[in-house]
Amino acid sequence: MGIALPKWIVESQNNVYVLGFYGLLFGGALPLLVGRWWFGNRQKTKDGVNAKSAAGFFKGVPEEGSVHDVVGVVGKAFEWEGPSSLSKGNAGLEEVEKKVEASSVGEEFKTVKKLARNVDGKLTPRRWRGLVLLFAHLGRVDVGSEELKKEQREVVLSAPVLLNALLNVVSARNWLHITLTVMRLNATLVQALPLTPSPRALLTQLPGLELEDVESLGASDLKGVLAALEKKEDARAGTVRKALEKWGRVEIVDAGFKVIGESVVTPSSIIFLVVKLRLVPPVSKNGKDVAEKEETVEEAKRNAVKDEEFLVGKAEAEELDEERAVESKGLAHAPRWPGARKAGWWLVLGDEKQGRVVVPPSKISEIPFKSGEGERDYRSFKIQFQGPPATGVFTWKVFVVSDTFVGEEVSKDVTVSFLLLFLILSGDTHEAF
Repeated sequence: MGIALPKWIVESQNNVYVLGFYGLLFGGALPLLVGRWWFGNRQKTKDGVNAKSAAGFFKGVPEEGSVHDVVGVVGKAFEWEGPSSLSKGNAGLEEVEKKVEASSVGEEFKTVKKLARNVDGKLTPRRWRGLVLLFAHLGRVDVGSEELKKEQREVVLSAPVLLNALLNVVSARNWLHITLTVMRLNATLVQALPLTPSPRALLTQLPGLELEDVESLGASDLKGVLAALEKKEDARAGTVRKALEKWGRVEIVDAGFKVIGESVVTPSSIIFLVVKLRLVPPVSKNGKDVAEKEETVEEAKRNAVKDEEFLVGKAEAEELDEERAVESKGLAHAPRWPGARKAGWWLVLGDEKQGRVVVPPSKISEIPFKSGEGERDYRSFKIQFQGPPATGVFTWKVFVVSDTFVGEEVSKDVTVSFLLLFLILSGDTHEAF
C-alpha cells in the first residue's frame, strides 16, 4: 500500500531499478559478506589464532622441551599472527637488535632465533621483527620511536593469546613439564624478565628497581629489599611497600578429593578436587605478620556445612563476602605490562612421577588475602573429573601457578585411594566389601 515508503519506490516506472537494487543487495553483497565471514572463521581456531599457528604448535613443541623451545614455536607463529607492520622487514630495528643482543637476554635471543628458522635455515622478516620486539620487552630495552613502541605493544599483547592456544595443545597431550613451562612464561612476559631469570633478577619485579639496584642493596628476597631501602631512607621504599602488601603469593590451605554422597572414592566415579587458597603477601598492611587463628569447634562445624553446600552447588568458586570480594578484585602490580593487569592463577593436577597431566589447567582469580580474622579468610575452588578405572593408591600433585608474578607458585602432594566396592548377596543379607 506504500505506507511509510518513499513514493518513488512504488511507482511502476521505477520497478526495474528497485528490483535491481534488491538483486544486488541479496544476490551479491549479502553472499559476499557471509562468504568473507565464513572463510575468515575457517582460518581461525576457537582460541583465536590462525590455523597454521595451531598446526605449528602441535608439531613444533617436544614433550620435554625447554622454555626456549616454547618461545621459538611462538616466534614461528608471528608469520601469521601479530600486527600487519611486522611485514616491514628490517626497517628501523637493526639498532634495537644490537641493544637486545648486548642486554641480559642477548644469549637467549640468539638461541630462540635459531629455533624459529624455517627448514631452509632462514628467518623470515615477520618472525625476526616479532622476536626483536618481544625480546626488547623482556630485556627492558628502549625501542626508540613511538611507532616502534606501538608495534611492540601489539606484539606483546598478542603473546598471551598465542600462549593460551599453545597451552591447550600441550595440556591436551597430557604433557606436564611443558604445560607448566607455558603457564610460567605468561608471568615472565608480564614482568619483563629473562626467560630463565636468576634469583636476583626476580627481585626486579619490584617498582623502580633494576638488577644493578638489587645487587647494590645486597638483598636476597623481596622483604630484604624493602628493609634495605627503608634503612637507606630511599624514596622508593614507600612504593615498594605498597606493591608487597598486594603481592600475589598464594598459599594452599587445604586440598583433597570429594565424591558427593560417598565416603570413599571408587574407580571411574565423578570426583571433585577441592582446593582452598589464600594470598599471603611478604609484607602486611600494618607491618606485622598475620597470626594463624585457632579454629573453634563451632567454627569448624559451620565451615563443614559451608564446604558441603559448596560441593553440591553448581559454582566452581566459593562466593566471597563483600569486603573480601572488593579487596581481591584489585589490579596487580605489573608496571612493565602495556595495560591494566588483573592477577590470575592456573590450577592443574598432575602426576609428577610420570610427567602427565591428570586434570587440565583451570584458570582462577580473585583469591582473598589472609587476615587471621573471621571464620574463613580463604576461598574454595573445585574441579570435576572422572577417576581412573583401576583401583589402587595414586599420589598426585596440585600445582597453583601465577600468570602475573614470576616465581610465585605453590604445589601440594595429594593422595587418593580408589577402592572397589561390591556386594555378596546371601538371602536377605547384604555385606559390602
